[in-house]
Amino acid sequence: WQKMGQDGAPMSGDNGMGGSSGGNEPEYFSANWDITSAAPREPQCTTKTPLTVLPTPIDQIDFIWPLGYSQPGTHALPVPHHNVHVKLEKSIDEKGIERRSKLIDPVNAPSDATLVALARNIYSTKTTSGQSATYEEYMLSLHVCGTIYLVFNHLDLVPSAWLEAVKGSGVREECNQGQDGAEVCMWSNISVPIKAGERLGRASGRSHGWDIGATDTSRPMEHRIDPAAYTGRWSMATCVFDLFTPELKAQLGAKLTAKDNCGRPDFDIVNTLSGVWLAVGMRDRASREDLHIALFPKYTYDGTLRFSIGLESKIAGLPGGIYEFTPAKSGLRNPDFIAVKPNEVACFDG
Repeated sequence: WQKMGQDGAPMSGDNGMGGSSGGNEPEYFSANWDITSAAPREPQCTTKTPLTVLPTPIDQIDFIWPLGYSQPGTHALPVPHHNVHVKLEKSIDEKGIERRSKLIDPVNAPSDATLVALARNIYSTKTTSGQSATYEEYMLSLHVCGTIYLVFNHLDLVPSAWLEAVKGSGVREECNQGQDGAEVCMWSNISVPIKAGERLGRASGRSHGWDIGATDTSRPMEHRIDPAAYTGRWSMATCVFDLFTPELKAQLGAKLTAKDNCGRPDFDIVNTLSGVWLAVGMRDRASREDLHIALFPKYTYDGTLRFSIGLESKIAGLPGGIYEFTPAKSGLRNPDFIAVKPNEVACFDG
């Protein structure tokens, strides 16, 4: 396991900000379907708080997890988006598939924006009578201003105009199988203007609720070693709630399970155990999260630390999953990850 460098060698401290690696893009940036360039786009930002509308009424939100949640099998690495939880409320859809949470409709745009990319995930499942069936969800990338982007996930019933827009001649399409087994199609180079408060879709009821996250392409995250190994929000995430007006930020912050703590997904502390460790030779597959492992604070930020072991990491004697502990205040038995330095051997109780 290695914290990787630009050339595939172990890193000792470079944060990837040394300049461009080619073309006009900064060295830390890797293009992806949702964000294809780090360059600022029009319109430019005229305020630090461009988000002026709540995506849903605040009473529709049960609680929000801070950045940094993980769950091998879907996200083995700490995530750069927030899981917005709504009330658990079972229902059966028109195909006979059971939903697990309340349908929230509409989920609205928090600002004027441009839809620049869209992804559709088609999942295979079973109906309540045991028949094979599928359902779909959408993930969308919105450009707000300058270098600021938003992501929403776990929506369905998106506007039909968007589904027409992806058929445009300049749109790039890529389809494959996602790491969670879904059939995925991604469309880039879309340009659909959206007004603040405009309907984006419906929280599908298939998961906890819906996701929201923000990316600022002007810089990598502070504690992401080798940011170019990752794409978009996985290397350049920022706290989306800081982009809301103060009144709305306060309402959303009160819903965070670590109150008013946005969390973070970047824990790569140089010359320590802390952070993401990529499987050797797999730098170009950093996005395949279950190949890798991460050592970092639990997303509750209550002092608990966790090993998040990818389901495909194939570590002898250590099955994929979550392993948590409370660190000792000193010594190398159950230490804090940031306390373990190069050439030291630490022991952790199973």
